[in-house]
Amino acid sequence: MTAMGAALGLSAHYAHLAGAKARAGHFAEARELIDRAKTLVVATGERYYEPEIHRLDAEVVLAEAGAHGTPSDARERAEALLRTAIECASRQGARTLELRTMTALARVAGRGAKGGHVRGRLAELLATFTEGCDALDLQEARRVIEEQPRKPTLAKSGKGR
Repeated sequence: MTAMGAALGLSAHYAHLAGAKARAGHFAEARELIDRAKTLVVATGERYYEPEIHRLDAEVVLAEAGAHGTPSDARERAEALLRTAIECASRQGARTLELRTMTALARVAGRGAKGGHVRGRLAELLATFTEGCDALDLQEARRVIEEQPRKPTLAKSGKGR
């Protein structure tokens, strides 16, 4: 097996390991693994998992921001990564990866007007699935679509948010 052949498929493994590292709070290691995965995508031309790498990159950004007190640009960076992932998945015709990423974007976009727009797009994409209706990705998409926007509430201290 050639060196290039040995690298095929590693980008997916690096990406999943990065997600696990981020959930465990090992953000520097997670970032390094995402960077390795992206480097392999470019080096090998193996792009089948590229959308999921971008989605997991967004997950790492959000997990790190949540652990360190959300920097103001973390949400924007995550949204940009998720939009890139959606574009990649759409180009590839990878509808399940597109749905998974659109679901993540709807969660990040929140309950405002932007979130409502994303949920609408998610509903349109979900409607194109005619099989596998019990699949976890489809169930999660339905759950996110059905979430009703909530009115802002007062904090327990009695002050507005």
